[in-house]
Amino acid sequence: MKDTAFQKHLWLIGTIYQAGEKGLSYEEINEKWKETAQSKGRYYPLRTFHNHRKEIREVFNIAISCNKSTNCYYIDLKKKENNLLQKILELITIQQLVKNKNLSAKNLFLEKRSEGEYSLHHVMMAIEKGHYVRIEYQPYWSEKILKYPQFAPYAIKEFKHQWYLLGQRGNLPLEFIDLKQVVSISILEDTFPIPQQDEYIPVLTENYGGKIESIPTEEITLKVDAPMAGYLRNNPLHLSQQIIEQKRNYSIFYFYVKPTEEFMRDVLSFGAAVEVLSPESFKAAIYKEAKKIERKNG
Repeated sequence: MKDTAFQKHLWLIGTIYQAGEKGLSYEEINEKWKETAQSKGRYYPLRTFHNHRKEIREVFNIAISCNKSTNCYYIDLKKKENNLLQKILELITIQQLVKNKNLSAKNLFLEKRSEGEYSLHHVMMAIEKGHYVRIEYQPYWSEKILKYPQFAPYAIKEFKHQWYLLGQRGNLPLEFIDLKQVVSISILEDTFPIPQQDEYIPVLTENYGGKIESIPTEEITLKVDAPMAGYLRNNPLHLSQQIIEQKRNYSIFYFYVKPTEEFMRDVLSFGAAVEVLSPESFKAAIYKEAKKIERKNG
């Protein structure tokens, strides 16, 4: 597939996906296409459009269907087998496997995605344009569905293959919303002043995972034995991770992060292969937790 055709496929998928269940007519698609730099002011020929629909079905296993009553084209999120549209670039590799190794969609086993994760593309558009979103979600700690009628989305964070939306309600403190727990989300017409990145980047980078903690950020160093050190080099625990010393039998890693309970649990998951070098407070917390585990399992 030529790069130009592939880019057209991505554009067509994204455009129709954003339209939701209502979809778009061919005429509406044409007008949106003319607004892009790719079009060079030219229309999207009907025959080419249908050819691209066919190719998208074959390559990405995404069906662009037509509602006969409205003559609008849409992507049925409930029926489509490929539910990782938001990670479509990863499917480039899969597409090559499909082409060269005869790998079909039946050989792909993908995790089920929530409504919020399906809406990731919409959220990204709201962030880019500075539009408020309306959110209904049910966090793990609540039995009730929480409703945020006007939420300002600032950034998206991925952690352990889950997506978290960082934003704010009015003048309340910044907060993360786990998109896996979102029941519904919609973009509003109202806009908000887009903040400077330095106002929220520390919240994204210094907090571990999708929870904002009101504890100091620490410089943490860990000594990790091989081969676990090799695993950690290829699978960093945190964005701040750096290797400050690498030997045959061990490596020393540096982190600038809030030492939350979740971070502590992940460090403990390395078992005897890890030693906390600093700070002493984190070393003591790890020791205390390890003794609890020993008492319960000894």
